[in-house]
Amino acid sequence: MQGLSLSQYVPGESWLHELDPRSKIISLLLISVAVFAARGTLELALVTLPAMLLIAGSQISPVYFWASLRPFLFLIIPTALLQVLLIPGPVAFSIGSVSLSQNGLAAAGVFLLRLTLLILVLRILTLTTTPNALINGSEKILSPLAIIGLPLFEILTIMNLTLAFIPFFLEEGERVWMAQTSRGLSLREGPLKIRLENLLALLVPLWRGAFERAAQLAEAMEARGYSPGFPRTSLHQLRWGLPESLLGLLGLALLLFVTMH
Repeated sequence: MQGLSLSQYVPGESWLHELDPRSKIISLLLISVAVFAARGTLELALVTLPAMLLIAGSQISPVYFWASLRPFLFLIIPTALLQVLLIPGPVAFSIGSVSLSQNGLAAAGVFLLRLTLLILVLRILTLTTTPNALINGSEKILSPLAIIGLPLFEILTIMNLTLAFIPFFLEEGERVWMAQTSRGLSLREGPLKIRLENLLALLVPLWRGAFERAAQLAEAMEARGYSPGFPRTSLHQLRWGLPESLLGLLGLALLLFVTMH
């Protein structure tokens, strides 16, 4: 469950935890673009090394990063296998009547590396930055859009609450599923009509719980004086210094290198 909580924050005292969230958002976004822009072996190695150094610098247990990768394995592994089997080229080796090409193995390896790096880079951001800091940093970065009347803070708050509700949906869905299956409910047996009715028996309590949680959250926000559209200040003021500039230059240098090399 924790692996799917994209807004999960792990408290720590690393230098990454102390950085201005704007620098992390900008630099990690640049590194993510560089990951997909990298083509050759040298470019892939150059984007992999900073990502691994950032993971080590976060001082966060590898268990958290593995938990973020695990839910995506059902997408990563089949896609890589399809590339191995379907991309033609010189035969690397054969397993029975199945021949694996060198081009297919190379393409699968690049795909695995890119997607893995992208997920890890995004997790570095969310694991070392509190949701409130992410909202504050994103609002500052996108502040020029407020000129056209775009309610940035409200949009970012909705996005943050949406991510925060993902673990609730998973946990609530698991509880409802266990309760209904203990009563004999099954989605794999019986006529289609019965299975659809059984699915409805799962969705109704799940959505009811979600609406109840949303109502409680709304009451709590109103009790704390939340009012959309009013200007607000931050408890922690953002400060951009030398470490933030160096991290941003690192992301920019990587992107320029892989696109111009």
